[in-house]
Amino acid sequence: GMSPEAAGWMEAALGMGSVAKAASVANKAIGQNGFVKVVGANSTIRETVLANSEASRVGNASSNFGTFAGREGLVNEALAAKQSPWPLGYTPSARPMAAGEQFNMVIDANQAQGLRGPGGFGTFSDIPNQSFARDTLAITEQFKSDISFLQRYEVVQPFKALEGPIGPQIDQVTGRLLGGSKTTWQLDLQLPWNQRMQYLKPIGTPVPLRK
Repeated sequence: GMSPEAAGWMEAALGMGSVAKAASVANKAIGQNGFVKVVGANSTIRETVLANSEASRVGNASSNFGTFAGREGLVNEALAAKQSPWPLGYTPSARPMAAGEQFNMVIDANQAQGLRGPGGFGTFSDIPNQSFARDTLAITEQFKSDISFLQRYEVVQPFKALEGPIGPQIDQVTGRLLGGSKTTWQLDLQLPWNQRMQYLKPIGTPVPLRK
């Protein structure tokens, strides 16, 4: 079971009417290793993510409390920001993209084969693997289920993008919290999907991203 403090937090965070129901959500989800194992079919994404956070705290006890407290804050921020790509309260800055500039983008197998054009977000940062794409770039499953390739693009015609740090996201498919990053910045290309190839050209061939 949970401490009264943990149960009280769960009740408030989930908006439920009783501490008992809040405790039940987390306790049923916690397996022997302290992490969520099974979540009922009727659980909401909100409940799933918060139960994952509570399970992490319970499973690792006080040694992981700082991490848990950080996750709790990120969950609340992601919910309050309503899946904005930016951190809560942050206004992205307009950035002129000059011809010749290059940046990286995570793409799927169809994009890698040229069946679809580029996506709407990129970054100047290196993208070492799929875990980085999910956790740091906060690419959710509902936004992009396949993140198996990396493509570098060059700007061939100037345009204005939005630039800023990456806000936390709640993955509605997996129920995971994707933390984002305040030190890794992203570009919102602000280009209609059917016009992007007028402004961008791929540099080299797509590179498979390891998991």
